[in-house]
Formats: sequence, structure tokens, C-alpha cells
Amino acid sequence: MGYYKHHVPGRLRIRSPRVRRNEAAAQETERLISQLAGVRSVQANPVTGSVTVQYDRERLTPVAILRLLEREGLFDPKQAMSHDQHLAHTSGRMGELVGKVVMSLAMDRALAGTGLSFLSALI
Repeated sequence: MGYYKHHVPGRLRIRSPRVRRNEAAAQETERLISQLAGVRSVQANPVTGSVTVQYDRERLTPVAILRLLEREGLFDPKQAMSHDQHLAHTSGRMGELVGKVVMSLAMDRALAGTGLSFLSALI
């Protein structure tokens, strides 16, 4: 899992490999972000590495939150994937998996009842 960010006004969600499977980093991230003026709530999930921040748009910007996380080594904007990039990447991987399943089924049918049917089990 790499870095990921998704923003809608008043809500920022990031994923950080440093927070994933690290309860101490998740708690430290919550503590750091909650100190920013304008933060309404912050929740860091150590299982997924996801950090969700609800904030007052009049008092705080997502850029300020990201800068804090970057400064603390919790977020790398150069490696971050946007929501659209994440969807494209995920759908591309799903397409590959579906293609493999379809090919496997086609091979199984094509080789059924032949001496080469054992090949379909290997593919």
C-alpha cells in the first residue's frame, strides 16, 4: 500500500504506510492533527493506515494538514495517489484478474475431454 489522498471540502482522507499496522503512529497522528485549529474530528485506523480529518473550511485548509503530516514523515505527496488514480489502478487490476479467470475457463472448456485437459488445471 502506498500513499493516497482524497479530499472533499471539509473532509480529507489519506492513507499512510507508516500508520498501517502501527497503533502508536495512528495515535500520534490523531494527537498531532487534533491540535490544529479548525479540526472537528480526526480518526486514524491502524488496520488500513487510513486517516480521516473533518475540518472547518473557514479556519483550516487541506494543504495545512498535509504539510503537517509531511513534516512529521507521515505523508509523502510525491508518492501519493489521487482518488481518480486509485480507481484507475484498482479497475486495471480487476480487469487483469477477470481476464485471467475468463482465459482459464476458456482453456478448461477447450481442453475438456482431451489428453491435454491436465494443462487447464495448471493454468
